[in-house]
Amino acid sequence: MVRAKMFRSFLVALLSEAVLITVASFGGMRTNASEVLRITALWAAFFAALVAIAVALTNSLFMRARRRRLSTLALSILLAGGFYIFVLTFTGGYIKNIGYPLMLIFLSGSVAAFLDAFWPSKLIAAAVSIVVILTLGFSASSLFWITKRRHPMRITVVKLVKLTTPELRITWQPESEPDEFEREQLQKLGLQGEAKVSSVYDLGPRQGNPWHTLIVLTQPLAGEVRLGEGNGDVVYIQRDSTWTRFPPDATLSWRKVKMYPIPSNCTAIMVWYRLDQQAGSGGPCWSTSNSP
Repeated sequence: MVRAKMFRSFLVALLSEAVLITVASFGGMRTNASEVLRITALWAAFFAALVAIAVALTNSLFMRARRRRLSTLALSILLAGGFYIFVLTFTGGYIKNIGYPLMLIFLSGSVAAFLDAFWPSKLIAAAVSIVVILTLGFSASSLFWITKRRHPMRITVVKLVKLTTPELRITWQPESEPDEFEREQLQKLGLQGEAKVSSVYDLGPRQGNPWHTLIVLTQPLAGEVRLGEGNGDVVYIQRDSTWTRFPPDATLSWRKVKMYPIPSNCTAIMVWYRLDQQAGSGGPCWSTSNSP
Protein backbone atom coordinates (compact mmCIF):
# COMPACT_ATOMS: atom_id res chain seq x y z
CA MET A 1 0.00 0.00 0.00
CA VAL A 2 2.75 2.43 0.95
CA ARG A 3 4.77 1.53 -2.13
CA ALA A 4 1.75 2.05 -4.34
CA LYS A 5 1.18 5.54 -2.89
CA MET A 6 4.85 6.40 -3.30
CA PHE A 7 4.79 5.24 -6.91
CA ARG A 8 1.65 7.30 -7.56
CA SER A 9 3.26 10.39 -6.03
CA PHE A 10 6.39 9.83 -8.12
CA LEU A 11 4.34 9.59 -11.32
CA VAL A 12 2.25 12.68 -10.47
CA ALA A 13 5.36 14.75 -9.70
CA LEU A 14 7.22 13.56 -12.80
CA LEU A 15 4.24 14.12 -15.10
CA SER A 16 3.68 17.60 -13.68
CA GLU A 17 7.33 18.50 -14.22
CA ALA A 18 7.18 17.21 -17.80
CA VAL A 19 4.10 19.32 -18.51
CA LEU A 20 5.76 22.46 -17.13
CA ILE A 21 8.90 21.84 -19.20
CA THR A 22 6.74 21.54 -22.31
CA VAL A 23 4.67 24.64 -21.55
CA ALA A 24 7.70 26.73 -20.59
CA SER A 25 9.40 25.81 -23.85
CA PHE A 26 6.84 27.80 -25.83
CA GLY A 27 8.61 31.05 -24.90
CA GLY A 28 11.94 30.06 -26.41
CA MET A 29 13.43 29.13 -23.04
CA ARG A 30 14.53 25.74 -24.29
CA THR A 31 17.86 25.27 -26.05
CA ASN A 32 18.39 22.79 -28.85
CA ALA A 33 21.03 20.80 -26.99
CA SER A 34 19.77 17.33 -26.11
CA GLU A 35 22.31 17.21 -23.28
CA VAL A 36 20.59 20.15 -21.59
CA LEU A 37 17.25 18.36 -21.73
CA ARG A 38 18.81 15.19 -20.33
CA ILE A 39 20.33 17.10 -17.40
CA THR A 40 16.99 18.78 -16.69
CA ALA A 41 15.09 15.48 -16.92
CA LEU A 42 17.59 13.77 -14.62
CA TRP A 43 17.21 16.36 -11.86
CA ALA A 44 13.43 16.34 -12.35
CA ALA A 45 13.37 12.55 -11.87
CA PHE A 46 15.55 12.79 -8.76
CA PHE A 47 13.23 15.38 -7.29
CA ALA A 48 10.11 13.35 -8.16
CA ALA A 49 11.60 10.43 -6.21
CA LEU A 50 12.37 12.76 -3.28
CA VAL A 51 8.81 14.03 -3.33
CA ALA A 52 7.45 10.48 -3.25
CA ILE A 53 9.57 9.70 -0.19
CA ALA A 54 8.54 12.96 1.51
CA VAL A 55 4.86 12.22 0.89
CA ALA A 56 5.24 8.78 2.47
CA LEU A 57 7.13 10.11 5.49
CA THR A 58 4.66 12.92 6.19
CA ASN A 59 1.50 10.89 5.55
CA SER A 60 0.57 10.38 9.20
CA LEU A 61 1.49 13.96 10.10
CA PHE A 62 -0.80 15.56 7.54
CA MET A 63 -3.67 13.18 8.18
CA ARG A 64 -3.89 14.64 11.71
CA ALA A 65 -3.22 18.27 10.73
CA ARG A 66 -6.10 20.72 11.16
CA ARG A 67 -5.05 23.01 8.31
CA ARG A 68 -4.02 20.29 5.96
CA ARG A 69 -4.25 22.33 2.77
CA LEU A 70 -2.05 25.18 3.96
CA SER A 71 0.44 22.79 5.53
CA THR A 72 0.59 20.77 2.32
CA LEU A 73 1.28 23.82 0.16
CA ALA A 74 3.86 25.19 2.61
CA LEU A 75 5.81 21.94 2.74
CA SER A 76 5.72 21.46 -1.03
CA ILE A 77 7.12 24.96 -1.57
CA LEU A 78 9.82 24.47 1.08
CA LEU A 79 10.79 21.12 -0.42
CA ALA A 80 11.11 22.58 -3.93
CA GLY A 81 13.10 25.58 -2.71
CA GLY A 82 15.38 23.50 -0.54
CA PHE A 83 16.16 21.00 -3.29
CA TYR A 84 16.83 23.80 -5.78
CA ILE A 85 19.35 25.37 -3.38
CA PHE A 86 20.98 21.96 -2.97
CA VAL A 87 21.26 21.45 -6.74
CA LEU A 88 22.57 24.98 -7.20
CA THR A 89 25.24 24.39 -4.56
CA PHE A 90 26.08 20.90 -5.79
CA THR A 91 26.64 22.10 -9.38
CA GLY A 92 28.53 25.25 -8.39
CA GLY A 93 25.81 27.47 -9.86
CA TYR A 94 25.98 25.85 -13.30
CA ILE A 95 22.43 24.54 -13.17
CA LYS A 96 20.90 28.03 -13.28
CA ASN A 97 22.30 28.51 -16.78
CA ILE A 98 20.89 25.40 -18.44
CA GLY A 99 17.96 27.23 -20.04
CA TYR A 100 15.06 25.70 -18.11
CA PRO A 101 13.33 27.20 -15.02
CA LEU A 102 14.39 24.40 -12.69
CA MET A 103 12.91 25.99 -9.57
CA LEU A 104 9.49 26.21 -11.22
CA ILE A 105 9.82 22.63 -12.47
CA PHE A 106 10.47 21.39 -8.93
CA LEU A 107 7.63 23.53 -7.59
CA SER A 108 5.12 22.11 -10.06
CA GLY A 109 6.09 18.55 -9.17
CA SER A 110 5.96 18.98 -5.40
CA VAL A 111 2.70 20.97 -5.33
CA ALA A 112 0.92 18.49 -7.60
CA ALA A 113 2.11 15.41 -5.69
CA PHE A 114 1.27 16.79 -2.23
CA LEU A 115 -2.15 18.01 -3.31
CA ASP A 116 -2.91 14.64 -4.88
CA ALA A 117 -1.84 12.81 -1.72
CA PHE A 118 -3.44 14.92 1.00
CA TRP A 119 -6.34 16.97 -0.29
CA PRO A 120 -9.73 15.36 0.44
CA SER A 121 -11.06 15.75 -3.09
CA LYS A 122 -8.87 14.28 -5.82
CA LEU A 123 -10.80 16.22 -8.46
CA ILE A 124 -10.19 19.56 -6.77
CA ALA A 125 -6.56 18.63 -6.15
CA ALA A 126 -6.10 17.81 -9.84
CA ALA A 127 -7.79 21.06 -10.90
CA VAL A 128 -5.64 23.17 -8.57
CA SER A 129 -2.51 21.36 -9.75
CA ILE A 130 -3.33 22.00 -13.39
CA VAL A 131 -3.95 25.69 -12.71
CA VAL A 132 -0.68 26.00 -10.79
CA ILE A 133 1.36 24.22 -13.48
CA LEU A 134 -0.14 26.18 -16.37
CA THR A 135 0.22 29.48 -14.51
CA LEU A 136 3.86 28.83 -13.68
CA GLY A 137 4.66 27.50 -17.14
CA PHE A 138 2.96 30.21 -19.18
CA SER A 139 4.20 32.99 -16.89
CA ALA A 140 7.81 31.85 -17.30
CA SER A 141 7.31 31.27 -21.02
CA SER A 142 5.75 34.71 -21.53
CA LEU A 143 8.48 36.46 -19.55
CA PHE A 144 11.20 34.78 -21.59
CA TRP A 145 9.41 35.59 -24.83
CA ILE A 146 8.99 39.26 -23.88
CA THR A 147 12.64 39.70 -22.86
CA LYS A 148 14.32 37.61 -25.58
CA ARG A 149 16.64 39.36 -28.01
CA ARG A 150 15.07 40.17 -31.35
CA HIS A 151 18.05 41.89 -32.93
CA PRO A 152 21.62 40.58 -33.26
CA MET A 153 24.06 42.17 -30.81
CA ARG A 154 27.86 42.14 -30.89
CA ILE A 155 29.68 43.14 -27.68
CA THR A 156 33.42 43.67 -28.04
CA VAL A 157 35.89 44.49 -25.27
CA VAL A 158 39.25 45.96 -26.23
CA LYS A 159 42.31 46.55 -24.06
CA LEU A 160 44.45 49.55 -25.03
CA VAL A 161 48.17 49.26 -24.29
CA LYS A 162 50.01 52.57 -24.58
CA LEU A 163 53.11 52.46 -26.75
CA THR A 164 55.59 55.09 -27.85
CA THR A 165 54.59 54.74 -31.50
CA PRO A 166 52.07 57.37 -32.67
CA GLU A 167 49.99 55.00 -34.81
CA LEU A 168 47.36 52.55 -33.61
CA ARG A 169 47.94 48.84 -34.03
CA ILE A 170 44.95 46.51 -33.72
CA THR A 171 45.59 42.89 -32.69
CA TRP A 172 43.31 39.96 -31.95
CA GLN A 173 43.05 36.21 -31.51
CA PRO A 174 41.57 34.05 -34.32
CA GLU A 175 38.21 33.77 -32.50
CA SER A 176 37.92 37.51 -31.78
CA GLU A 177 38.70 39.23 -35.07
CA PRO A 178 37.22 42.77 -35.17
CA ASP A 179 34.76 43.62 -37.91
CA GLU A 180 34.79 46.69 -40.12
CA PHE A 181 32.74 48.84 -37.72
CA GLU A 182 35.07 48.11 -34.79
CA ARG A 183 38.22 48.83 -36.79
CA GLU A 184 36.75 52.10 -38.03
CA GLN A 185 35.64 53.24 -34.56
CA LEU A 186 38.99 52.43 -32.96
CA GLN A 187 40.68 54.58 -35.58
CA LYS A 188 38.17 57.42 -35.12
CA LEU A 189 38.89 57.57 -31.39
CA GLY A 190 42.39 58.79 -32.15
CA LEU A 191 44.03 56.17 -29.96
CA GLN A 192 47.74 55.47 -29.83
CA GLY A 193 49.35 52.16 -28.96
CA GLU A 194 48.09 48.62 -29.33
CA ALA A 195 44.37 47.85 -29.22
CA LYS A 196 44.04 44.18 -28.24
CA VAL A 197 40.59 42.70 -28.87
CA SER A 198 40.03 40.76 -25.65
CA SER A 199 36.48 39.38 -25.84
CA VAL A 200 33.73 39.21 -28.45
CA TYR A 201 30.15 38.14 -27.71
CA ASP A 202 27.77 37.56 -30.63
CA LEU A 203 24.28 37.39 -29.14
CA GLY A 204 20.71 37.13 -30.34
CA PRO A 205 19.53 35.98 -33.79
CA ARG A 206 22.16 35.37 -36.43
CA GLN A 207 20.29 37.08 -39.25
CA GLY A 208 20.77 40.77 -40.03
CA ASN A 209 23.41 43.38 -39.26
CA PRO A 210 24.28 43.45 -35.55
CA TRP A 211 24.16 46.39 -33.21
CA HIS A 212 27.60 47.03 -31.73
CA THR A 213 28.59 47.77 -28.16
CA LEU A 214 32.32 48.48 -28.27
CA ILE A 215 34.11 48.93 -24.92
CA VAL A 216 37.70 50.21 -24.74
CA LEU A 217 39.56 49.64 -21.46
CA THR A 218 42.67 51.73 -20.89
CA GLN A 219 43.59 50.61 -17.36
CA PRO A 220 42.55 48.14 -14.63
CA LEU A 221 39.15 48.77 -13.07
CA ALA A 222 38.97 50.11 -9.52
CA GLY A 223 35.48 48.71 -8.93
CA GLU A 224 32.39 47.29 -10.60
CA VAL A 225 31.17 49.02 -13.76
CA ARG A 226 27.83 48.53 -15.55
CA LEU A 227 27.48 49.84 -19.10
CA GLY A 228 24.22 49.71 -21.01
CA GLU A 229 24.06 47.85 -24.29
CA GLY A 230 23.13 50.06 -27.20
CA ASN A 231 19.83 49.93 -29.02
CA GLY A 232 22.00 50.61 -32.03
CA ASP A 233 25.75 51.17 -32.20
CA VAL A 234 27.51 52.62 -29.14
CA VAL A 235 31.17 52.99 -28.13
CA TYR A 236 32.53 53.38 -24.58
CA ILE A 237 36.07 54.45 -23.77
CA GLN A 238 37.60 54.55 -20.30
CA ARG A 239 39.08 57.92 -19.28
CA ASP A 240 40.81 57.37 -15.97
CA SER A 241 37.92 56.79 -13.53
CA THR A 242 35.17 57.95 -15.92
CA TRP A 243 33.62 56.67 -19.12
CA THR A 244 32.89 58.55 -22.34
CA ARG A 245 30.10 57.37 -24.63
CA PHE A 246 29.86 57.86 -28.40
CA PRO A 247 27.47 59.08 -29.52
CA PRO A 248 26.57 60.84 -26.25
CA ASP A 249 22.84 60.59 -26.97
CA ALA A 250 22.91 56.91 -27.91
CA THR A 251 19.77 54.99 -26.98
CA LEU A 252 20.59 52.30 -24.45
CA SER A 253 18.96 48.99 -23.59
CA TRP A 254 17.99 47.86 -20.09
CA ARG A 255 20.53 45.05 -20.54
CA LYS A 256 23.92 45.77 -18.99
CA VAL A 257 27.51 44.68 -19.51
CA LYS A 258 29.00 44.18 -16.06
CA MET A 259 32.75 44.36 -15.48
CA TYR A 260 34.66 44.12 -12.23
CA PRO A 261 38.26 43.59 -11.11
CA ILE A 262 39.49 40.13 -10.16
CA PRO A 263 42.85 38.94 -8.78
CA SER A 264 46.04 39.09 -10.87
CA ASN A 265 45.13 42.58 -12.13
CA CYS A 266 42.48 41.22 -14.50
CA THR A 267 38.92 42.14 -15.42
CA ALA A 268 35.88 39.84 -15.40
CA ILE A 269 33.12 40.47 -17.94
CA MET A 270 29.48 39.45 -17.58
CA VAL A 271 26.98 39.85 -20.43
CA TRP A 272 23.25 39.25 -20.67
CA TYR A 273 22.36 36.02 -22.47
CA ARG A 274 18.84 35.19 -21.31
CA LEU A 275 16.52 36.16 -18.50
CA ASP A 276 18.00 33.43 -16.32
CA GLN A 277 21.59 33.68 -17.49
CA GLN A 278 24.14 36.44 -17.22
CA ALA A 279 27.47 34.88 -17.99
CA GLY A 280 30.80 35.72 -19.47
CA SER A 281 34.47 35.09 -19.07
CA GLY A 282 37.69 36.58 -17.89
CA GLY A 283 38.63 39.76 -19.70
CA PRO A 284 41.94 41.54 -20.19
CA CYS A 285 44.80 41.51 -17.70
CA TRP A 286 47.46 44.11 -17.09
CA SER A 287 51.07 43.68 -16.15
CA THR A 288 52.53 45.93 -13.47
CA SER A 289 54.10 48.12 -16.11
CA ASN A 290 50.69 48.79 -17.69
CA SER A 291 49.00 49.70 -14.43
CA PRO A 292 48.57 53.32 -13.39
